[in-house]
Parts: sequence; C-alpha cells; structure tokens
Amino acid sequence: MHLHCIAKEVYYPESKEELVHLIKQLSIHKKDYRILGACSNVILPSKLSVPVIFLTSFNKECSINNDVVIVGASVRIQHLIREAQKCGLGGIEYLFSVPCTVGGATVMNAGRGNGKQSIGVYIKEVQCLNMDTLQYETLTKEECMFGFRNSIFLRGNRIVLSITLNLDQIESQLIEERINERKQYALEKLDDRRPSSGSIFKMANGRILRSLKGFRIGGSEWSKKTNNWISNRSNARNWQIRMLIYIACFLHRITFQPYHLEVEIWK
Repeated sequence: MHLHCIAKEVYYPESKEELVHLIKQLSIHKKDYRILGACSNVILPSKLSVPVIFLTSFNKECSINNDVVIVGASVRIQHLIREAQKCGLGGIEYLFSVPCTVGGATVMNAGRGNGKQSIGVYIKEVQCLNMDTLQYETLTKEECMFGFRNSIFLRGNRIVLSITLNLDQIESQLIEERINERKQYALEKLDDRRPSSGSIFKMANGRILRSLKGFRIGGSEWSKKTNNWISNRSNARNWQIRMLIYIACFLHRITFQPYHLEVEIWK
C-alpha cells in the first residue's frame, strides 16, 4: 500500500539456519516479532516497535524433475510460472498478475473463483518451520488444510520454507496464451495505477462494495475501477485505510450480511 511504515528493527535472513538462529535469539531476549513476505495482504501502521523478519531472501531455489517442482518460498510467483513453462509445465497461469511470493501464495492458497482453481490443488507437500518447537516439518497436501483463500499456515505458528508441486503437462504456447489472457484481464479489470493490497475481503456483499466505489478519505479511496480494492491515491495513512474498511464492515453488520476480511491490519 506504500504507507511508509518505519520499523525499529528489520532482519533479512539468507538461509533457514539464519532464520532459526534469529528466532532463537529474539526468544531468548523475550522479544515479540512480526514476519513478512511480499506484504501483498498486509496493511501496515506508520511505525512498528517490534522486530520485523522479511522472508524475501532466504530461499530462492527452483528445481524441476519431470512434472515435480520444488520451489523456495521466497521465489516470486511469476518466476515459478516462467521456469515451469520452459519445461512444458503449467496450470497456475491465472496467478501471473498476483504480486506475491510462492510462500505467500501457499499461505493464502491463492487462486480464483470459489477455490477450485488455486495453488493448493497442485501442492504435494510443504516444508516449513514450526515456530513453537523450532523444528522442520513436512506437511502433506491434506495436512495443509487448504480451503478457499485459507490454509493451516494462516494460524501463524509455521513458516513456509519450500513447496513441492505436481504441475500439468501443457504446451509452452498454450501457457503463453494463458499468461497473456491474464495480463489483458489485469489491464482491463484491475486498478494497478496506484498502490493497493488487492482484495480487501475474501467474502463480502457485492452490492455494498459496489456502492462504496470512489468513496474517499484523505489519500485513500475505494477503487472506482476494481470492486473490493482500496487504492492509495496520494500519501494515504494507515488510519484512513482502516476507516474505509471499518465503514464497509459496519454496512455489512447493520444489513446482516456476512463478510470475512482477507487483508491483515497491523496496528
């Protein structure tokens, strides 16, 4: 969202061993901490007094053997799609417009529609770090409990390290066509002219969200182009974004409409 958040301490571990050591040291000193990937689904405050660990550098490996892909959590989703394309593998081209890492896509089970098209469909297993025990774990697809924009990793006690996927055998030209279709869709439907965190709600009333289009507080605005998006028009503040979201939640509550936030709001 480009909210100009300032953190007192920021760490970029370059290996899983560094990550474990860092968490141990923070635990010894009884320091609370926050973990971030590409920040796609997080709305940050203006200041963070707790240490922040960025998971953008520690695992960028990508290996392919037949239809099995092992990819590090820090790899951008676009890079994974392109590397798989070279080997005639695909199936997740609809994620090409999503600004996230493979780890973030796994945590959120990124996809489209009602969840039947999501990265979790292709995941065989996930290698992760249990932050309670500081032990490495390998979870099967079933143990990951993938659902609509949901997984076991949203509970917050595991860090995704790498993912093993079984992708489909698809001709490179067809994959390219799907990528171009997604690019065109993003150009026509998604408001990428200004900073945004993408979808605010994973479930909400469409009529309410459409009624909010163009509603603005300070530098923040419900996108006029894309339903369910908030844009940073000009130097938006955290409280302005939160107020727009609060108004949407309030409208759902007084009209007895169910809703569920997708973004995390840090205070």
